[in-house]
Amino acid sequence: MLQHCPTRKRVLLLILFFALSFITMFHKMSKVNFFLPSPQPRISNKTRSTEKTEGDILQALLKYVPQVNYKEFDQTSNAKKSRATLLHPKQNYTIGETIRIQVDICDHNGNLKTYGGDFILARIRSPEHKAAASGVVKDLNNGIYHIDFKLFWPGQVEVVVQLVHPSEAVAAIWRAKQMDYDKISYTGIFTNNSVQEKTECYSYLKSSQSVCLYVDEREKETYSCLKPLTLSCETLTFFQSRNSITSYLTKNEIKLLDRSNIAVTIPNDFPTISVFSINNELLLSSEKCYLGTLQPVPSGFFHSGHWYPSFCNCRSFQNDNDINSCLQGKDLYFRGDSTVRQWLEHLTSKLKNLKYLKTTEKFKSRAPMLAVDEQRNITIDWRKHGHPWITVHLNVIKEGNYVSREVDKIAGGENIIVVITVGQHFRPFPLELHIRRLLNIRKAIERLKARSPKTRVFIKLENIRELTSETLRFSNWHGYIQNLAQREVFHGLNVTFLDAWDMTVADNTNNVHPPQHVVHSQVALFLSYLCHNSSD
Repeated sequence: MLQHCPTRKRVLLLILFFALSFITMFHKMSKVNFFLPSPQPRISNKTRSTEKTEGDILQALLKYVPQVNYKEFDQTSNAKKSRATLLHPKQNYTIGETIRIQVDICDHNGNLKTYGGDFILARIRSPEHKAAASGVVKDLNNGIYHIDFKLFWPGQVEVVVQLVHPSEAVAAIWRAKQMDYDKISYTGIFTNNSVQEKTECYSYLKSSQSVCLYVDEREKETYSCLKPLTLSCETLTFFQSRNSITSYLTKNEIKLLDRSNIAVTIPNDFPTISVFSINNELLLSSEKCYLGTLQPVPSGFFHSGHWYPSFCNCRSFQNDNDINSCLQGKDLYFRGDSTVRQWLEHLTSKLKNLKYLKTTEKFKSRAPMLAVDEQRNITIDWRKHGHPWITVHLNVIKEGNYVSREVDKIAGGENIIVVITVGQHFRPFPLELHIRRLLNIRKAIERLKARSPKTRVFIKLENIRELTSETLRFSNWHGYIQNLAQREVFHGLNVTFLDAWDMTVADNTNNVHPPQHVVHSQVALFLSYLCHNSSD
């Protein structure tokens, strides 16, 4: 019919036809996409936004925070009234087998709890062999826990299960953690020649009074100090910290966090376990330690004071020549807290030619430290992370920087190695602060990998610390949840985790600065990743 129309009319009719077709198609699409509960089309991984947010990470971690329901102290978890039972017991076991322990958590009246969330750490040990390994705890959320232990060595093996905190105490610690930033108080010291002034400082924007603001806009990091009377904000030189006098807890919660209720051993109803192997051999992996290897839990075990990973063959690196050979021609950047500074101190104590180039004696434990072996072209550079840094000693502001900013300064390269650990100084603060810092570090690592893909990056997880530390601020549960945050944030990134947590749980190292055999084990595993093609 269209062929009988004049040309202009024919064109107009064609335009009208296509317009009506387009409107009809759009109407149908609108119904499908916006009004009907139809499945959305699959989006390619290449186009989907994978950037994680503070809210995403926090939401993923909330499942580890217990929801408790109690009125009286006697309804809270009690280790001595609880029991650990060996399931499916046998007279003898062989290495490589896994045993399962069932833990029934009861309250002070001996009643089985009806919900989970208790903070339990478990280990097996053979003191005569200086052997130990951690267990894998599974919360069934009904007062019952299953703990799996892999048997790595022969001999008589003891099982030790500790109720570090009842679920009710964990809930109190979490509530206090998230409440505010004021559990640690800071004093800022402003100096200009002989003039010195002190004011209160805060780990956030204090807007109620006249303040000095210290803002990193890109990183969304802020801290502030009350303005000194005469000196400028730019003269802030030192920080000192102290525990604040604050009240976050009820009477029952204070009782729960008393030292007598922390890390109490749960009684076993079974004897030691007899484990056998051919020729008394250990259960050892023959795999090389490759970067980014997925690490199981437990990630290894101690025996005769040495750490043996369960997933790769870790070299001992007891010989100085092996360490020197591995590190030759490499630049190491250690960024974070004093637990990675221990690595530098350990290496300089073992290697005669690795000498400190520059330290500030007055602030040695907090000043940047640089050690060099000029003959072998080895450089190790440690710098502490920026605020917050908790110490009663003078902390020089300019000597700490946000780790993300430090990573941005590193050019990268095949012989450049970066080790990052951030956690211990964040324990008293809301988890969002730690997550934000980690996300900034992740972005910096992504930039580093983009400009230099061969740069090797390690994330050293937190270790457990003293049980005598002020529990509300420094409980090991803070370290537990912060390590989970690190795994969430850095998941999918080309980095290698060093599980200091698992090592120190196995060794029962209740010290923020682990002893030398633990530090050496961490360093030996690190070096095994760098130099896995050689053997002792």
